[in-house]
Amino acid sequence: MADALNQSKLVKIFLGGVGINAIKKQEALDFAKEVLNAANHKTVFVVTPNPEIIVEALRNPEFFNVLNNADLSLADGIGLNIVCKIFGHYNIERITGIDFVEQMLKFYKDRTLNVFLVGGEGNTAQLAAQKLKKRFALHNFRGATFGPDILHDGTFKQDYDRKEIIKELAYFFADIIVVGFGAPKQELWIKKNMSYFPSAKMMIGVGGALDVWAGSKIRAPSFIRALGFEWLWRLMTEPRRVKRIFNALIIFPVSLLRHGNKHT
Repeated sequence: MADALNQSKLVKIFLGGVGINAIKKQEALDFAKEVLNAANHKTVFVVTPNPEIIVEALRNPEFFNVLNNADLSLADGIGLNIVCKIFGHYNIERITGIDFVEQMLKFYKDRTLNVFLVGGEGNTAQLAAQKLKKRFALHNFRGATFGPDILHDGTFKQDYDRKEIIKELAYFFADIIVVGFGAPKQELWIKKNMSYFPSAKMMIGVGGALDVWAGSKIRAPSFIRALGFEWLWRLMTEPRRVKRIFNALIIFPVSLLRHGNKHT
């Protein structure tokens, strides 16, 4: 696992000071397979920055530090790919959190893999778990919902909720913990609580993916995603996202001009 991780960190692009691993989709998936197959492991923390997340990180020092201390940082968002290409970095491919998780589940279809979903409203996580379990023929797939009670800093409003979810996750011995609180809540929560889950080989935040898996939201068709217009689809289907899309389209490039770009 160490070799794969070191390989993924050979080149890191910094957009506004937020690090993105220079890695292609297949390389990221190969790394994930090596992590999940490893007998001895530490919990690998995966983040998927997009333009909105970078804008938030530049306003939130704690979130900024959490992103830059993640084990693997994947470029999620067509805007990041465009900017990377402008600066001459062609070896970074867009990898969304939802696609990354689905590809891992597809690879482990019919195999023993403990997966736990956390987040969403109502029974979203449970419904998402049921549908994914059927879709990928996974034997051990569960969900729990505490999303609405998470504060902006990644802490629970009620300490009882925090203790209950930690107890349930620890009891389940999950290999992968998928968290859908939305950024920055999910990343901050993972960083603060990952030490409670020594069995977890990987933890990743996926934003609204649980709603898509549960069927309460419809993802943009594949051809729209391929063209890079998923943001337009979201604006049409969820007009309340206009502020977030404004941050991605306007504030993000302005922030890059202010904070600069570099690579190591």
